[in-house]
Amino acid sequence: MPIRIEYLEDNGVAFKGAGVVTFTDLKSANDSVYASQKKIKAISYQIVDLATIDNIDLSSEDLEQLAHQDQYAFGVNPDIRIAVVGPQDLTFGLARVWEAYACQMNSPQACKIFRKRQDALEWVAQSKKST
Repeated sequence: MPIRIEYLEDNGVAFKGAGVVTFTDLKSANDSVYASQKKIKAISYQIVDLATIDNIDLSSEDLEQLAHQDQYAFGVNPDIRIAVVGPQDLTFGLARVWEAYACQMNSPQACKIFRKRQDALEWVAQSKKST
Protein backbone atom coordinates (compact mmCIF):
# COMPACT_ATOMS: atom_id res chain seq x y z
CA MET A 1 0.00 0.00 0.00
CA PRO A 2 1.53 3.33 -1.04
CA ILE A 3 0.09 5.23 1.97
CA ARG A 4 0.26 3.78 5.47
CA ILE A 5 -1.81 5.56 8.13
CA GLU A 6 -0.86 5.50 11.79
CA TYR A 7 -2.98 7.03 14.55
CA LEU A 8 -0.68 8.42 17.24
CA GLU A 9 -1.26 8.64 20.98
CA ASP A 10 -1.26 12.45 20.99
CA ASN A 11 -4.18 12.60 18.50
CA GLY A 12 -1.85 12.99 15.56
CA VAL A 13 -2.16 11.08 12.31
CA ALA A 14 0.94 10.03 10.37
CA PHE A 15 0.70 9.28 6.66
CA LYS A 16 3.79 7.46 5.32
CA GLY A 17 4.20 7.19 1.56
CA ALA A 18 6.06 4.45 -0.31
CA GLY A 19 6.51 3.48 -3.94
CA VAL A 20 4.51 5.47 -6.49
CA VAL A 21 1.84 7.61 -4.82
CA THR A 22 -1.26 8.57 -6.82
CA PHE A 23 -4.36 10.70 -6.34
CA THR A 24 -6.36 7.56 -5.56
CA ASP A 25 -3.93 6.63 -2.78
CA LEU A 26 -4.08 10.04 -1.13
CA LYS A 27 -7.84 10.42 -1.56
CA SER A 28 -8.42 6.98 -0.01
CA ALA A 29 -6.21 7.90 2.94
CA ASN A 30 -8.13 11.15 3.44
CA ASP A 31 -11.46 9.34 3.08
CA SER A 32 -10.41 7.01 5.89
CA VAL A 33 -9.11 9.71 8.23
CA TYR A 34 -12.02 12.07 7.50
CA ALA A 35 -14.70 9.34 7.63
CA SER A 36 -16.81 11.21 10.19
CA GLN A 37 -16.94 14.56 11.91
CA LYS A 38 -16.17 12.78 15.17
CA LYS A 39 -12.91 11.43 13.72
CA ILE A 40 -12.01 14.85 12.31
CA LYS A 41 -12.66 16.59 15.64
CA ALA A 42 -10.29 14.15 17.37
CA ILE A 43 -7.33 15.01 15.12
CA SER A 44 -4.72 17.39 16.48
CA TYR A 45 -2.34 17.26 13.52
CA GLN A 46 -1.27 15.29 10.48
CA ILE A 47 2.23 14.57 9.20
CA VAL A 48 2.19 13.53 5.54
CA ASP A 49 5.65 12.04 5.00
CA LEU A 50 6.51 11.59 1.33
CA ALA A 51 10.28 11.47 1.88
CA THR A 52 10.75 7.87 0.78
CA ILE A 53 8.40 7.65 -2.19
CA ASP A 54 9.72 6.66 -5.60
CA ASN A 55 7.41 8.99 -7.53
CA ILE A 56 4.19 10.97 -7.21
CA ASP A 57 1.54 11.20 -9.91
CA LEU A 58 -0.82 14.14 -9.34
CA SER A 59 -2.36 16.78 -11.58
CA SER A 60 -3.35 20.26 -10.45
CA GLU A 61 -6.98 19.08 -10.54
CA ASP A 62 -6.05 16.19 -8.23
CA LEU A 63 -4.38 18.60 -5.82
CA GLU A 64 -7.45 20.82 -5.83
CA GLN A 65 -9.72 17.86 -4.99
CA LEU A 66 -7.43 16.79 -2.14
CA ALA A 67 -7.41 20.38 -0.91
CA HIS A 68 -11.23 20.39 -0.81
CA GLN A 69 -11.11 17.39 1.53
CA ASP A 70 -8.73 19.23 3.83
CA GLN A 71 -10.77 22.45 3.67
CA TYR A 72 -13.78 20.45 4.82
CA ALA A 73 -11.75 19.07 7.73
CA PHE A 74 -10.59 22.59 8.69
CA GLY A 75 -14.25 23.62 8.73
CA VAL A 76 -15.06 20.84 11.18
CA ASN A 77 -11.90 21.25 13.26
CA PRO A 78 -10.09 24.57 12.73
CA ASP A 79 -7.29 23.49 15.11
CA ILE A 80 -5.92 20.75 12.80
CA ARG A 81 -2.40 21.36 11.55
CA ILE A 82 -1.07 19.56 8.46
CA ALA A 83 2.67 19.24 7.81
CA VAL A 84 3.85 17.72 4.53
CA VAL A 85 7.39 16.38 4.20
CA GLY A 86 8.69 16.37 0.65
CA PRO A 87 12.45 16.56 0.25
CA GLN A 88 12.43 15.92 -3.49
CA ASP A 89 11.86 18.97 -5.68
CA LEU A 90 8.80 17.50 -7.45
CA THR A 91 7.12 16.42 -4.22
CA PHE A 92 7.92 19.72 -2.50
CA GLY A 93 6.58 21.71 -5.46
CA LEU A 94 3.35 19.71 -5.69
CA ALA A 95 2.87 20.09 -1.94
CA ARG A 96 3.21 23.86 -2.31
CA VAL A 97 0.47 23.86 -4.95
CA TRP A 98 -1.76 21.80 -2.60
CA GLU A 99 -0.95 24.27 0.20
CA ALA A 100 -2.11 27.18 -1.96
CA TYR A 101 -5.41 25.43 -2.67
CA ALA A 102 -6.01 24.08 0.84
CA CYS A 103 -4.72 26.70 3.18
CA GLN A 104 -3.86 30.10 1.80
CA MET A 105 -7.39 31.46 1.51
CA ASN A 106 -8.91 30.42 4.84
CA SER A 107 -6.32 28.68 6.99
CA PRO A 108 -2.81 29.91 6.14
CA GLN A 109 -1.48 28.95 9.58
CA ALA A 110 -2.87 25.40 9.33
CA CYS A 111 -0.44 23.99 6.74
CA LYS A 112 3.26 24.00 6.13
CA ILE A 113 5.58 22.18 3.75
CA PHE A 114 8.99 20.89 4.82
CA ARG A 115 11.99 19.21 3.29
CA LYS A 116 12.90 17.43 6.57
CA ARG A 117 10.65 15.38 8.86
CA GLN A 118 12.32 16.77 11.98
CA ASP A 119 11.40 20.31 10.96
CA ALA A 120 7.79 19.20 10.45
CA LEU A 121 7.69 17.56 13.88
CA GLU A 122 9.08 20.70 15.51
CA TRP A 123 6.48 22.88 13.77
CA VAL A 124 3.67 20.59 14.88
CA ALA A 125 4.95 20.63 18.48
CA GLN A 126 5.15 24.43 18.42
CA SER A 127 1.67 24.69 16.85
CA LYS A 128 0.21 22.47 19.57
CA LYS A 129 1.63 24.77 22.24
CA SER A 130 -0.01 27.84 20.71
CA THR A 131 -3.53 26.38 20.38
